[in-house]
Amino acid sequence: MRKYPKELPEKYYLDHFNEFIHFITKQCAHLLDQEHQEFVKCYQQLGHDTQCMFVRTINRQGCFIALGKMTYIEINDCSSQLTSLQRSNLLRELNSDDIKIWLQQLTKIQLLEILDQYAVIGIKRSVAKKALLDQVIDSCTITQCLTSELAQQFLVKNFECCLGYLLFLFFG
Repeated sequence: MRKYPKELPEKYYLDHFNEFIHFITKQCAHLLDQEHQEFVKCYQQLGHDTQCMFVRTINRQGCFIALGKMTYIEINDCSSQLTSLQRSNLLRELNSDDIKIWLQQLTKIQLLEILDQYAVIGIKRSVAKKALLDQVIDSCTITQCLTSELAQQFLVKNFECCLGYLLFLFFG
């Protein structure tokens, strides 16, 4: 007889993260400096749905969050939760220091979107991604990249160093 995996509770990820935070605050409190204590306090003060969205952002690969991919049926008003995370300084908008790394993680189609937005001519759509990336870097200013329609669809994780230390404490 075949056994099917047990269905996970709807917000299992939040339960697991809260267990993690509980362990950190109880077992590792003496190892937390003010920045880490403020991070934990900030998280604990978030509303329930905002905490859910925060944990969902943690589980995203890389430091850039594509807003269009942050929709979850168990979280009420996902865009408002992302805005709350920005207000809490856990997420932020792209800045000039992010542009080169952000551009490198974009797809060919996304690089073409930027070039099309600024009417860069002479683009062969069949060229390799590297050539498109070079074209964006050569043709568009940092300000243009930051103000592009595509850039407005991304946020940046603003907590990875602090969270990294807490994960180190937890996993050893």
